[in-house]
Amino acid sequence: MRENKQAIRSHSRTLLERLLTDEPTGNLDSGSGEEVLVILSECHAQGQTILMVTHYPPAAARAQEVLFLHDGQLAGGTPGDDVKAVAHQPTELT
Repeated sequence: MRENKQAIRSHSRTLLERLLTDEPTGNLDSGSGEEVLVILSECHAQGQTILMVTHYPPAAARAQEVLFLHDGQLAGGTPGDDVKAVAHQPTELT
C-alpha cells in the first residue's frame, strides 16, 4: 500500500499531463483504496488527466466520463458520478 501511494504522489509532483492507472485499488483494503482515490482526485484537481482502468464501479464512478470496452471494442459510455449507472452498464452491453 505504501508503495502505491508513494508512486502516485511521486508522479503527481512531476505534474504530468496524463496519468495512467491500472486497477489502482485492486490489491488494497477499502480504506487504503479510498486514500489512493483521494490522491488521484487531487491530481485531477491540479489539472492532470487521469486514465483509470478498473473493474470497481465506485472507483469508475468518480470519473467525469466512464467508457466501457467489450471484446476489445468501445462498447458505450456514461457520465461518472453515478455508481448505480456505472455498475449496471456492463450488463446492458451483453
